[in-house]
Amino acid sequence: MSTLIEVKNLKKYYPVLGGILRRKVAEVKAVDGVNLKIMKGECFGLVGESGCGKTTLGKTIIRLLDVTKGSIYFDVPNDVREEIDKLESSGQDSHRLKELRKKYDLATYKGAMLRAMRRRMQIVYQDPTTSLNPRMLVKDIISEPLIVQGLTQDRNAKVLDILHKVGLTERHLYRYPHEFSGGQRQRIAVARALVTSPEFVVLDEPTSSVDVSMRAQLLNLFQDLQRDLNLTYLFVSHDLSVVECIAHRVAVMYLGKIVELAQTQELYKNPLHPYAQALLTSIPVPDPTIRKRRIILTGEVPSPVNPPSGCRFHPRCIKATEICAKEEPELRNMGNGHLVACHLV
Repeated sequence: MSTLIEVKNLKKYYPVLGGILRRKVAEVKAVDGVNLKIMKGECFGLVGESGCGKTTLGKTIIRLLDVTKGSIYFDVPNDVREEIDKLESSGQDSHRLKELRKKYDLATYKGAMLRAMRRRMQIVYQDPTTSLNPRMLVKDIISEPLIVQGLTQDRNAKVLDILHKVGLTERHLYRYPHEFSGGQRQRIAVARALVTSPEFVVLDEPTSSVDVSMRAQLLNLFQDLQRDLNLTYLFVSHDLSVVECIAHRVAVMYLGKIVELAQTQELYKNPLHPYAQALLTSIPVPDPTIRKRRIILTGEVPSPVNPPSGCRFHPRCIKATEICAKEEPELRNMGNGHLVACHLV
């Protein structure tokens, strides 16, 4: 598979203002130096506990949030990507590199260029109750992206077609969001995201607001749509059992950084980072006769305003040594694309 999205040293900081003049006194480091590649046609899972920066990373990749630092390359030809890598590795900020970044780096996009890219990248939010306008009919909710993008030709046919694809019918067009169940509202949100025929979709915990039976139906729907429409997903979730069902590769995030990344089966079978090991032991087992040994993490999650030195997980890690507090580990390939950032592995 070829690369659809490549993120390089991506950072998203939020200013902390203080004093009478409301000047910046600190920064919340929500995403701090993330590097990853998402391949065409795959579902890339992103997991971690609340507040680790998962949703911020997803929104920054599709430019709903401005980038503090770093690059986001989307659907770049292989020969151009090799040229960019060569120029960046030389360490010289040449005129040619600036030209390529201006053309291919989403972090530099503004105005018309950014608006045109919107139709190729979409997002499905966690709670459809708050993401759908309660005063708009379903037909208007789904057709709004087409109007914004100027894709008004055959608009009604496109709306009806995508509505059928998500499991709804023509009789649902003239209803308001409050007239639907939670699962149906999420299907409407999915239809709105897909009506512009995007290539990449961020799914921000799309199954957390529905019950278990509807969760299974939505997962099947996402897989069917991915196959039929050739979609690429970034699936953000804290539910590890859901991610295991749908993702091809999974990255584990902690306090703004990726600490482990691997094929789904490899990660769930052989987690290497102590944080990933603790997360995976928290997955509930449906058989009450099975006693599962859990790794209980002690202490609180450090503040992203002032993260710990060295490895950010070391204050809560039972295996931490002296080097963990001094030196920040880099993601290393342990074979077969299994990356881990840990001094002890």
